[in-house]
Amino acid sequence: MGGMPEWGASGVGHAVVVTVGRAALASLAMSDGWSVSLAVFQLGFSAVVSVTLWRLSAWQRRYEGMEQKLQEATARLVDERLRANAADAEAHVRGLVVTLEELRARIQMGDAEFRAMGERDQRIELAVAAKLDLLKDYIREFAAGKKDMEKHEAGADRRLGQIEQRLSDLTATVAVLSDRVKG
Repeated sequence: MGGMPEWGASGVGHAVVVTVGRAALASLAMSDGWSVSLAVFQLGFSAVVSVTLWRLSAWQRRYEGMEQKLQEATARLVDERLRANAADAEAHVRGLVVTLEELRARIQMGDAEFRAMGERDQRIELAVAAKLDLLKDYIREFAAGKKDMEKHEAGADRRLGQIEQRLSDLTATVAVLSDRVKG
């Protein structure tokens, strides 16, 4: 078997490992203490760095998965919140639309009532104007004017004069009668 030992052969591979291990120990024994401690430090440091990098890569994979899950959860929460806000806004808009429709119906009824009141007011105004015209005509026809008042005053003065005359006559008659009774 050409110069390379087979690992499965009876003890041949074991002898090579032991020989390589003894050679390494022999070369270590021959080097000075500084080189050996530097090699041991390098070996320990390499192991620590390897384990640390392995743990960091595991954490990174875990956090990358968590970051994606967090982004998905955030997107779902935002979508749910937007849907809830949209539903709230839609409910408010529906309420506003219903209120506006009721208001429109009330305005239409109020407008019809306002027009009816305007027409009624116009009819009343026309009726009052007609009655005022009749009253003016009556006053013109039957009320006393300035000339009528002067005539009336003259007639009243004449009658008052006649009454004064009668009172004077009566006073004189009473005075004569009272002298007769006394006398």
